[in-house]
Amino acid sequence: MDSVDEEIVNEDYGGLQNRDARKRLARDKYFENREAAEIRELATAAVVRKVEEEEAEKLRQRLEAQSLQGKREKTQREVFIEGELARVRQVLPQDQLKSCVIDMVQVAVNVTNWRSLTLYLRFPDAYPQETLNIDIVSRTLSAELMSKVKAAAEKESAKHLGQEQVLPVANLVRSFMETNRLAPAYEDIKEIQALLADTPCTLKSSKEKTGTVHIILREEKYFLDLKFSLPKDYPERMVEIHLNDGNLPSEVQSTMLTQAEEKGRRLAEAPKVGQVGGPSVGREGAGTGQSSKAEKLAQNQSLQSRKMQGNLQASAEEARRKAEALQKRLEDEHVAKPSLYPVVKYLLEDCLRAVAAGKCLICKKRLIPGDPSKVGKIPKDMVTFRLYCGHMYHFKCVEEYLSSPPFGKGCMSCGTKIQHRKLVTNEKVLEQRWMQQEARAREIADVADFMSF
Repeated sequence: MDSVDEEIVNEDYGGLQNRDARKRLARDKYFENREAAEIRELATAAVVRKVEEEEAEKLRQRLEAQSLQGKREKTQREVFIEGELARVRQVLPQDQLKSCVIDMVQVAVNVTNWRSLTLYLRFPDAYPQETLNIDIVSRTLSAELMSKVKAAAEKESAKHLGQEQVLPVANLVRSFMETNRLAPAYEDIKEIQALLADTPCTLKSSKEKTGTVHIILREEKYFLDLKFSLPKDYPERMVEIHLNDGNLPSEVQSTMLTQAEEKGRRLAEAPKVGQVGGPSVGREGAGTGQSSKAEKLAQNQSLQSRKMQGNLQASAEEARRKAEALQKRLEDEHVAKPSLYPVVKYLLEDCLRAVAAGKCLICKKRLIPGDPSKVGKIPKDMVTFRLYCGHMYHFKCVEEYLSSPPFGKGCMSCGTKIQHRKLVTNEKVLEQRWMQQEARAREIADVADFMSF
C-alpha cells in the first residue's frame, strides 16, 4: 500500500472514531439531561409532598385541637354531673330514687297513698350554669298545688346556679311532702274559702305541719268554734272534729257533731257489713218501750243437746266467714273521698243554719230562741232535736204529730218514716194509745153531760 492509500485509510478510521465519540457524548448528554430532569421532577414532587404533608399536619393538628377542646368541655360537664349523681345516690333513700343517670333523675316521694308525687329532673346543655328542667306529677294531689311546688323547686334551683342543684331541689320537695299534712286537703280548703266568702263565718287558720284547720261558723247570733284535724293518712281516715266553743243548746251541738262525724266516716271508710243496704231491720216491738217476745224467749231458752249446740256453732261460723268475705270485698271496692269540705258544709248549712234560723214545720215557730241567752230557759218538751232523716223539730210537736191518726206518718220535709230512740213510733202502740185517750175523753164527756143534766 502506498502512502496515499494509507493516508486515506487513516482519515477514514479517524473519522469513524470521531463519530462514535460524538455519538457517545450525545448519548451521555441525553442521559445526563434526562437524569437531571428526573431529579428535578423528584425534587419538585418531594417539595410539593412535603408542603402538602406540612399543610395536612397543620390541618390535622388544628382539627385535633378543636376536637380536644370540644371533648374537654363535654367531659367537664359529664364529670360534674357524674360526681353530683354519686352524692345523690349516697344521700337519697334507694326506695325513693327510681332513676339516677346523666339523662334524668327520678325521685318518688310516697308519704301515704295520697301524699305522693314523682319528681323528674333533667340536665340542660349548659348545666350547672342553667337551672334544672323540672317536672312534678301526682295522681292524687291537686294539679294547681303541683304547679306551686314546681315553681318553688325552680326557684330553689336558681339559687344554686354554678353549683349542684339536684339535692337541694329534691330535699325541698321531699320536705314539703313529709311535713305538709294539708296537701291532700288543698282543694277542700279552696272550696271552704269559697263557701265562707260573703258570710260572717271565718277561716281562722290552717297549719300545714299539724294538719289542723280552725273555723268559726256563724249564723245570726249563734256560732260554732271548731277545729278540724287531718290524720296522717287522710283522706283514708275521716277528719277529726273538735268543738272549741259554741252557744247552741248542748244536746243540739252534740247531735250535730255526731252526725257530722258519721258523714265523714262514710266518705273515708268502707261501710261495715251491718250497714250495707241501709239501716238494720228493727226487732219486733221496736219503738214500744218493751222487749219483744222473741227476745224474752231467747233469754230464758237453754240448749237441749250437744247436737243443737254444734249446729248453732257451725251456722255462726259460716255466717262469720261470709260476713268477713263481704267486708273484705267492700273494703277492696271502696275509694276514699276527702271529708273536710263535706263535713264543714254539712255543719254550716244542714246544722247551724237549719237550727239558728230554722222553724219547726209543725208549729211554724223558731226551733230555738233568737236570743242565745234564753237557750237555757227552753221547756224540756219544746227542746229541738233531729230525726234520723236529718230534719229538726220540737220534741213536743213531733210527738203530738205522731200520736194522732193516720199513724205511721213521715217527715214533713222529706217524707221518710219518722224514727228516733226517744219517740214511740210503733203504729199498733200509737193506735192503741189513741183509742184509750178517745175512750177516756168520751167517758169524761158522758160524765160532764150527766152532771150538767
